[in-house]
Amino acid sequence: MKYIIEYDIFRMFPDLRIGIVLGRGLRIRKYLNELANLIENNTRKLLERMENEIPADFINIKAWQETYRQMGLNHKKRKSLLEVLVQRIIKGRAFPVINTAVNAYLAAALLTLLPISGFDLAAVNGDISLRISGGGEHFDSTGGGNGGGNMEFTDPGEIVYSDKKTILTRYWNYHNSKHSKITEHSTDIILASEAALEDISTRDLIETLVKIVEYESTFCKGTYSTFIIDNINPEVELG
Repeated sequence: MKYIIEYDIFRMFPDLRIGIVLGRGLRIRKYLNELANLIENNTRKLLERMENEIPADFINIKAWQETYRQMGLNHKKRKSLLEVLVQRIIKGRAFPVINTAVNAYLAAALLTLLPISGFDLAAVNGDISLRISGGGEHFDSTGGGNGGGNMEFTDPGEIVYSDKKTILTRYWNYHNSKHSKITEHSTDIILASEAALEDISTRDLIETLVKIVEYESTFCKGTYSTFIIDNINPEVELG
């Protein structure tokens, strides 16, 4: 299996870098007190950073707002899942409890403020590609932004993740498909964190990968490999 950034993406985002974590042999549970404590600690750090600030004051969030604008989206209506999570925390709402794998990588995202996409490897058919959709491709919604479990269709020119048969995300990292979501039954996963613009440092991308591996291995066990792809090396063999 390969992870590929198709050439047309670099015409829009020549500075794109994607950090990838491949995890195998995970034991995923619904909830762990130790992970909840870590999330509480990272949430407190985030709120301390956010004091007297708004999300757009932080370069990584601002850069993704600009990325959405460059994709032709109104970022006030469509936000990355990371920005939605940050706004949820600022409003004092409870951190979502999904499962230990998803909550572990969300805990990492709170530190570097970079979005992270996740897929169950068992649900992926062939190579994963970041590409431009011609429109009209079927997408099975999780309900992450447009309602739950409904069949949608991609727009022409929309950036998507896909495998050989299926659209895995809409609008890059805005909306994940139902069939490839990470659950308590998943054992092998793929996680990706993206830096589309040069304003986002490669250091932050690497730190995100480091924290993902630290947290996932602590709370889900398993073994992990990491990769970075960019315009010089636009694909990687995951094995």
